Amino acid sequence: MKNLNCIIIIFFMASSIFSQNGVPEFDFSTPVSTHYTYGAGGYKLPSEGSINILMVFAEFPDDQYDTANTRWVKGQPPQNMDNWVDFTWSNNPTQGSLTHYFNDMSFDKLKITGKEIYVTAPHTRYEYYNMNPSKKRGHIQKEILQQIDITEDFSPFDNWGLIVNYSHDNNPDTKVDMIVFIWRNTTQDSSIYGSNGLRNLEFGAFGDLGRIGSFDVDSGQRHIDTQTFGSGVSVPGYLITNTYGDPFRLVTHEFTHFLLGYNDMHNGFAFWGMLSDWGVRSLVANSFERYQLNWINDPFSTYTLDATTTTVQTITKYLGDFITTGKSIRVIVDASTDEYIYIENHQNQSYWETHRPFSANPDNIYGYIEPGIYIIRQTGMSTPYIPTQFSKMLIPADGRSDWEAVGSIVNPYEGTTVFPLWQNNGPDRNNGYHTLELVPHNYPSGENPATITFIPSATSPYWENISEIAGDEKDAFKIGYKEVFSPWSNPNNQRENKTTVNFAMELKLINGNGGYTLTFFMNNPENAKPSKPENLSVTWNGDHPLLTWNKNEEPDMKEYKIYQKIEGETGWTVAATVTHTSSSTQSWTDYLVDKPGKFDPVYTYSYEVAAVDNDDNLSVRSLKASIDGTGLMWKNKVDNNNNEMPTSFKLFSNYPNPFNPATLIRYSIKENGLTSLKVYDILGKEVATLVNENETAGNYSVEFNAGRLPSGIYIYRLISGNFTDSKN
Repeated sequence: MKNLNCIIIIFFMASSIFSQNGVPEFDFSTPVSTHYTYGAGGYKLPSEGSINILMVFAEFPDDQYDTANTRWVKGQPPQNMDNWVDFTWSNNPTQGSLTHYFNDMSFDKLKITGKEIYVTAPHTRYEYYNMNPSKKRGHIQKEILQQIDITEDFSPFDNWGLIVNYSHDNNPDTKVDMIVFIWRNTTQDSSIYGSNGLRNLEFGAFGDLGRIGSFDVDSGQRHIDTQTFGSGVSVPGYLITNTYGDPFRLVTHEFTHFLLGYNDMHNGFAFWGMLSDWGVRSLVANSFERYQLNWINDPFSTYTLDATTTTVQTITKYLGDFITTGKSIRVIVDASTDEYIYIENHQNQSYWETHRPFSANPDNIYGYIEPGIYIIRQTGMSTPYIPTQFSKMLIPADGRSDWEAVGSIVNPYEGTTVFPLWQNNGPDRNNGYHTLELVPHNYPSGENPATITFIPSATSPYWENISEIAGDEKDAFKIGYKEVFSPWSNPNNQRENKTTVNFAMELKLINGNGGYTLTFFMNNPENAKPSKPENLSVTWNGDHPLLTWNKNEEPDMKEYKIYQKIEGETGWTVAATVTHTSSSTQSWTDYLVDKPGKFDPVYTYSYEVAAVDNDDNLSVRSLKASIDGTGLMWKNKVDNNNNEMPTSFKLFSNYPNPFNPATLIRYSIKENGLTSLKVYDILGKEVATLVNENETAGNYSVEFNAGRLPSGIYIYRLISGNFTDSKN
């Protein structure tokens, strides 16, 4: 087994698929649908038009949690309550508000306005819990709304009627459209409930107001429906510093269910979307969501590429920042099974990719979106919904690897949960897993995503969190890093069933504004340049460095170029061109570099490999591999002891001089002894040791080949016994 660092992959659900009591947001006892409804608009509420919402900020009178927190001081409205939603709509809304958010996501198609109200519940949590029967979330919120009904008119919040799903009448239907409940704190500081408080009162993030039916307001002229897809949503824990302490994300998430539908609209692990699941990197809508809601700025059909036909096409598209332009590309993989590939360019030009509104620090983003091209794969539908089978997932550019569970370990942070101990056995483009999907194993908990990782700390007995859940610079396709997405790249464009799609995407150009020019090879993916070679390593093969790397799988491969540089001494040069073979592992030995001896200077030799196809298209170079050695080509000594024995020590002028790239240095020593001949640059830095050994008396010549050194003036120095001389 390879000796690699081990990492622990820890899986937890930190999303609103389930509240803390494990109750699903929606009932999936029966399938909801078998296909998506692309471009149909909003599901239970319209995705285009004006929606006026009532926002209720509530607290319990016995709430003693962090009472002086400036975000929401106990007994007062939240500090920024009036900035949550604008009372009237404009295309210049309050920054960070719900009005601003939906303006940007929909390109002003969905106009959100509303009113904020601050209330204190009529009873304490203790009193609600001890009522007979106990009053829980639905009853508590009903009581508060009935209290509000005494002074508040609900008619401004009834503007729409549902004809059938995706079809809406812009007239009142007596049902209040949308109420958002946000609680300051529902569970903290309670000695009565302890950790079970949330479960006992049924608080959590839900797409409903409590599931206790309907009740009247406005003297019976209107009613509030507390059921799923009724008149509102509930969000707990405004101040708690975990998932439930991110109220803006939860409000947009639960509200968006009314636009997109049930839990099968959730996105997968650790990327972005209005219905993002756990590990959200940004609140922004993704291509699938915008397409579903008809929020594409330009006609989406002009950006759809069909990979299901046999027509050979080479298509060039330009993509600017996805969030601000609305432009993306959708590749049809199999429309009958809802399989598509979405391609987005993220350049962090939107407020929503750089801020967390209404958090303790609004300038902290959710995760990290490295500027570049991102790929989202849609694999169909999960019907009925299964929480761990997401049909939409990010395909990170760093690719798939062979993950092996080699043991298990107890979570060092809570001492109970057992997780597998993972080992990364290197890249595996065809059968491996990327870091954002579930990896099956035989250890406790069944399968885990290679996302939340822990490694043994080198300086302490604890574990260091190196989570990839928030994103890193390796997730985006970029010029010079990963430029090809094809059947043979890593990641490749494989479907869920491991078969690949007959197209390739190649990044061609990026401009100063972060816009990318992309070329698509539909049904001729081999015309794209080769993918980046993988798994380059260098080891000693006897006295010389042996390079090995994985074979490129493109059908039109011709050769590989080997690049070499001496760290700190030279730039990159082409050291060799190696013919591509059918072997799964390609190799090359550098016979011009030798394993250093006792007296040899040690240089770090670095190598990179690029693939070349039959059309001489050159790939991005592989990752660098390095080894310490000394260059044999710098010394090629000729012993002239057959000539007349010298009577003195002498260092001769080199010939030719000037030279390019090699010159001959002659010297004579009259006595046996340790002899050193070294070369220095004009600054006095040693660049080569030509001789460093015991020599017998005689005449010698040494070739100095400076082909891997920059042009300039060099000085060579001979030391033998008490004799020293230098020349240039």
